[in-house]
Amino acid sequence: FYECPEFDKPDNLRNNKLITFLGKFSESKGAFDLLNAYSLIGESDEYSLAYFGGGQLKEVLEKTIRDKKLQKVSVYPSIPTWKVPGLLRATDVFFLGEREFYVKNHFSRKGNEAMLCKTPLIISSEMKNKGAYKQMIDGEHCLEVDPKDAKQLAKKLKIILSNEALSKKIQKNGYEFASK
Repeated sequence: FYECPEFDKPDNLRNNKLITFLGKFSESKGAFDLLNAYSLIGESDEYSLAYFGGGQLKEVLEKTIRDKKLQKVSVYPSIPTWKVPGLLRATDVFFLGEREFYVKNHFSRKGNEAMLCKTPLIISSEMKNKGAYKQMIDGEHCLEVDPKDAKQLAKKLKIILSNEALSKKIQKNGYEFASK
């Protein structure tokens, strides 16, 4: 796990803080919620949004990006599992926005993996109320959001991208939490 290959950021992401979505591009995974919130914060030379994954709604996601005229949003195919830790280490904010998921007992380990890579996590309330995540504290180990509330999600993105002290605190506490 710790000896995984580094992730080479594509040229268009290299000099920016990176917000990452990893997985199936669907409503229930929060892919479109993240895009809506990102468009609310306004594009900046400081950060970019990258989607890694796929699914039936890939073309819809790409069209929405074009329609919103977002220049700093990129869509990439899925990456092999052994490259995920490198991607997460190159990420400044990882979004785990699952909500209204059709499998009620589903538990994603992506948040735990992000925390082990010392990447700040923004997590949906639905995901945070499952499994080990129930014990996390909003503002200490992660930032909790209702992903359908685009304004709230945009606010949390701006906070974590601009407040280095909070970002470092969440990195440290999230890592300690996930290590247990």
